[in-house]
Amino acid sequence: MNYIANRSLLTVKIMKYSFISMTLLIVLASCQEQKPTPTTENQDIKYTDPIKYSGLTHNQHKNLNPDDAIKYLKTGNAQFAEEQVTTRSHDIDQRKNTASQYPFATVLSCFDSRIPVEDIFNKGIGDLLVLRVAGNIVNPEILGSMEYGAKDLGSKVIMVLGHKNCTSVQKALEKDTEGNVASISMQLKAAVAMAKNAFGPKSANNKAYYEEITKTNVQNSMREIRRQSPILDKMIANGEIKLIGGVYDMNTGQIEYIN
Repeated sequence: MNYIANRSLLTVKIMKYSFISMTLLIVLASCQEQKPTPTTENQDIKYTDPIKYSGLTHNQHKNLNPDDAIKYLKTGNAQFAEEQVTTRSHDIDQRKNTASQYPFATVLSCFDSRIPVEDIFNKGIGDLLVLRVAGNIVNPEILGSMEYGAKDLGSKVIMVLGHKNCTSVQKALEKDTEGNVASISMQLKAAVAMAKNAFGPKSANNKAYYEEITKTNVQNSMREIRRQSPILDKMIANGEIKLIGGVYDMNTGQIEYIN
């Protein structure tokens, strides 16, 4: 009898502890399911569906016209400004572009670290030819790269991209410039001289005047591209490529376009 009683008691204890263990497992699983997702400062960004590669194919690039290329730039910037950026696999993009490239646009931008050109147009590896120099000025090396991009690599549009709060423009407003920076400031000073004198005091503290110089400098670079490069000027005149300008606003992520 004692044997039977002890065995029954052991069975009850086993069932009791099994029930407790099962209950604990259920509670732990429930807590894990209800665990809140960690929040980040970018949690409201609306990403498009992930894609393996967004670049143009050979045939798409071959049949692309300048107006479509401009639309790609404008659409991409609108997506960036609205935080609807495309997630990309840079590793796959890089390997896809190893044998060939089909860039649809050339962008001459200031070298400012706050202007990540591919990002602000929501484009990836192989999409853009990016030329960067302080003050987005034009020189023979820049022009040669543009000609190579248009004639040999099939770039359909050339864009000169300035930006607000440009420290290069601020440098040009200073009286003394040392070293090789002087060659950059010399070109920017042309924009300073040409900027409309309808904004009050001529200083970097005058925001409207400052922005007018930035816009004028973009227009100057556009003119110099056509003046100094007969090759590009002819391609623009024939409608093979188009030349546009813009000023990027770091506060909004948007670009004001200049024809």
